[in-house]
Amino acid sequence: MDAAATPSETQKSTPKTVDAKKDRISKFKTITAQDIEKFGQVVGPQNVVTDTEEINPFVRDFTNKYIGVGSVVLTPSTTEEISQLLVYCNQEMIAVVPQGGNTGLVGGSVPLHDEVVISTKKMNEITGLDESQGILTCGAGAILETLQEYAKERGYQVPLDLGAKGSCQIGGNLATNAGGIKFVKQGSMHANCVGLKAVLADGTIID
Repeated sequence: MDAAATPSETQKSTPKTVDAKKDRISKFKTITAQDIEKFGQVVGPQNVVTDTEEINPFVRDFTNKYIGVGSVVLTPSTTEEISQLLVYCNQEMIAVVPQGGNTGLVGGSVPLHDEVVISTKKMNEITGLDESQGILTCGAGAILETLQEYAKERGYQVPLDLGAKGSCQIGGNLATNAGGIKFVKQGSMHANCVGLKAVLADGTIID
């Protein structure tokens, strides 16, 4: 008797590719060399990725089910850099997709129509742990497993654990309100977040 393919096997063998021109909202600008130059002025040329091979991992999801289109990936290191990028993109009507560890299973961080990908992978600093209150402060790009080890060394535990902990980022965990295997006892990420500094689409920083 032939064994039926599992859903995951089927997904991997038939990826959903995206036509960058189909259903693209006309008001959004196509990225130009001038835009690339401006991005480099903000984050440094070394943090502007345009090579097709280097971009490839950023335009497909964790399961390889969704494959999008992208020509630019930016890797800022600070909140202020993200703010400057979004001020410019908002003024120039350039579409943007924020991306953390890209471990989601629904294609939410995949650029569909050649949007600029802003990756938070370099914002991985751990500011510190307030041991009097058990509050850990870190950047959006901090890897969950790294935070778990940091907290454990100080006698604490992070109230979140899931299979992708070795590559998922805390910013993505917050953005998706991740639950994980500790959800029943510890609650979701929303329940465990006591403060947030973020950048709005127009570049405004809120704290």
